[in-house]
Amino acid sequence: MVSRAGKALWLGIVWLTCAIANFGNAAVLPHAPLVPTEAELARLSRVRSLLNSATATHRQPVHIVFYGQSITLGTWWRTVADELRRLYPHVDFRIENRAISGFQDWALARTVVADLIPLQPDLVIFHAYGTDNGTDLFLRQLRQHTVADVLVQSDHLHLDISMDEEVDPAKLVPRDVIPYRNYVRLPADCDRHGACVARVRDAWKAYCRTNGVSPSALLADGIHPNADGNLLMAEFVLAYLHPGPLTEDPDRSPRVKTATLGQDAYWRSGVLECDFTGSSIMAKWTGPLNGEVEVWVDGKRAGERPELLGFSRVSPGHFSGWPALSQVSFVSPLQEETWTFTPFNVTAGGLNFSFRVSGSITGPDGEGTNTARFVSRSGRVVIESGDHWIPLAVHFSGQKPLPEGFSAVWSTERHYHDPLLPGQQPPADLRTRVRLVQGLSDGPHRLRLVQRGAQTPSLLALQAYSPSGQAMMQDAISTPPISERLSWSVDGDATVLRWSAELQDWTLEFTREPSLPRQWSAISPAAFQRVENQFQFRFSLPFGVSAQWFRLRAPEANHPESAGALWNSTPNSP
Repeated sequence: MVSRAGKALWLGIVWLTCAIANFGNAAVLPHAPLVPTEAELARLSRVRSLLNSATATHRQPVHIVFYGQSITLGTWWRTVADELRRLYPHVDFRIENRAISGFQDWALARTVVADLIPLQPDLVIFHAYGTDNGTDLFLRQLRQHTVADVLVQSDHLHLDISMDEEVDPAKLVPRDVIPYRNYVRLPADCDRHGACVARVRDAWKAYCRTNGVSPSALLADGIHPNADGNLLMAEFVLAYLHPGPLTEDPDRSPRVKTATLGQDAYWRSGVLECDFTGSSIMAKWTGPLNGEVEVWVDGKRAGERPELLGFSRVSPGHFSGWPALSQVSFVSPLQEETWTFTPFNVTAGGLNFSFRVSGSITGPDGEGTNTARFVSRSGRVVIESGDHWIPLAVHFSGQKPLPEGFSAVWSTERHYHDPLLPGQQPPADLRTRVRLVQGLSDGPHRLRLVQRGAQTPSLLALQAYSPSGQAMMQDAISTPPISERLSWSVDGDATVLRWSAELQDWTLEFTREPSLPRQWSAISPAAFQRVENQFQFRFSLPFGVSAQWFRLRAPEANHPESAGALWNSTPNSP
């Protein structure tokens, strides 16, 4: 019998052979595949379950973001994206690369607030060189504000002497800079935040040893992979995303809970209320929405909650595409507007300058310098002294000064949809998923959706995202509405209506008018049959001149569930 490890190795070799053929480059020589451990794959359990649960009849939206520096901007990421689309034809992918060339991990821990958190991705694939705590800060931000699984790549080799480096964490000390980073610090950061380390460095060494290839032969310029190196990088990252068995329900995990409408949550007289725990809510529907829906959270319209607004990435400086500011924050509630940052009195070399900020609605909001923390008069703009990138842009551009009249801009953006409008559709690539609200405290809240119009909105499900792993989403009322407890089926040439015997005092009514307002008529209880714990009403069409609508009406006029169109239709209904 083949062992689990042996089977995994065999499957990996088969996959590798197919992958090399698919990548179409015979220069990558045969080698043993990178086979992740079960413990490593467990840290990618939700995104892997999303991928592997997708079928032709149950497509899954999956959002993947590559993030890092110039290494992440290499061609390998597109190979990964193309191969994922081939491996998972029933997944609706959104795959994007938001890497910033030259930004180390400590800088990306600042830009992540505008770049990744508003996206609420399912997977972040990350690599960046940096400082002792940069990756820790980056992962901490993701863990506090998103439910994303994270795959952190260890460094590929760029020095031939690294083939013989020490790899035992117990023997490494901080002055062993590169191996210490890869075998001590990165694993510790990922352990602390539940991220998965992609063992690129080990696989790179194994490839070189197997084929007698030096690490430098896989590089274009001493650090960036060449064509062969990019193929290897893609292969080693894809190893963690191979098709495999489901390990959890991706829609009902500790970080994400789903309420299916009509099963876990219900419309009652044009209102749907859910209690949830989390910081974000996603809504699912297909096709254009069939009506308008108001979105309320904790008693306020979503648009009245300032925490559901945030800033976009700041526009670039004059060199390398770097944002002029790595982060802008605030201490007062925001409003939707565009902000302008204008430097002046820039010294030679760009090391020191003054600046002014102005909002399109707020207006002129104060002046500051790049050497001190700045808080605008309104409190809607806060800039830390370490977030200015103009000095480095001037330095690395060869002392090229800022263009005359230079300014940078960013916007205050909605992190919610309110109201949902008739005809609104989910994004074309994600097919079904729309961010309803994002930016709440990760705790208990109540969501209230209010229908505007006669038709019940064509929403399919609601999802609570809880970065802390306490996700909960359930109907605010424990029992389904009466319209859900009244059901029908076809038995031969007859239609049978059924409802709980607990509702014996309720009146069954019908109407033959499909338009509003409807005129309802009662059906005599003598026509009912009781079968165990339910009542049944059996009839053949035409009944009441082809009655098409039925409802149960409470005996008390002010009963909370007796108002509105609490109805179920027969097979002939529209």
